Amino acid sequence: MTQEEGKAAKQDAVPSQSKEIPASVMLDDLDVRFDRWGKRRTFSLKFVSLTGKLYYIPRAYAQGAGKMDNKRYRMRGIQPCCASGNPEGHPFAVRITNIIEYNGHPVSWSQPTSNHNPQT
Repeated sequence: MTQEEGKAAKQDAVPSQSKEIPASVMLDDLDVRFDRWGKRRTFSLKFVSLTGKLYYIPRAYAQGAGKMDNKRYRMRGIQPCCASGNPEGHPFAVRITNIIEYNGHPVSWSQPTSNHNPQT
């Protein structure tokens, strides 16, 4: 096998990081706070704040966004953390429609998210 064939095979084996994920999958993943061993699930996130700033958080975990119904108001609480899972800085209340990227994958809002629509 030549070096070019090896690179092509390696690229085929590794999934592309630019593949979009549906918003419903991202929201379902955010709702799972702990893994089966009781450790917090961490993820990376890129979002736009209400003031228009673009934030990239390389490692964070989900938590409440305050004393409100997070699903009804379409918000999630994001706490940045270090590699060992200890909190760093302050938590962010993020609107779910402002999330641009989740775990390196762009979020696609073109597919319906019927389970996550606010109650009217």
